[in-house]
Amino acid sequence: MQRLREGDVRAFDALFERYAESIHRFLSRRVGDSARAEDLTQETFLSVIRARRRYLLGRSFRQWLYAIASNAARHDLRAQRREAARLRKVAVSSPSTVGSKTTGIEERDVREALASLPDAQREVIVLHTYEGMTFAEIAEVLATTGVAVRVRAHRAYRTLRKLLGHAEEKQ
Repeated sequence: MQRLREGDVRAFDALFERYAESIHRFLSRRVGDSARAEDLTQETFLSVIRARRRYLLGRSFRQWLYAIASNAARHDLRAQRREAARLRKVAVSSPSTVGSKTTGIEERDVREALASLPDAQREVIVLHTYEGMTFAEIAEVLATTGVAVRVRAHRAYRTLRKLLGHAEEKQ
């Protein structure tokens, strides 16, 4: 990162090569769509270039990068909600029922359960479970306290257990 701050574009290539895949995985889980995650990954790395002079040497680059990605996802999800709300106001729809056959807890069930969590809880779960960050690292990424992260994680895991327990019962 120091080399990138000094203008070495090859340093950016090295950072992108090392972190792009894990950032894309994080964002895919966070926003629930691989194509949107790809766009957000690109946006994240563009933000790294734009903010390179604000990066504090000695700070964990990984945590700084995930904070940028997390902010991009949060912004994108807010925009998606605003658009969905706008479309709901405009659209005239009738309720429909769609039958579906459930075969126990599957990846789809986990994705749906994650998607139903509040953003702050989903973010903690994705960073902890899928990205392997400690609660202290997550607190740094989210600019909050470790206690707040633990509370969010506890509530999220409890909700997921309930939701996934119901998915298992449908079997």
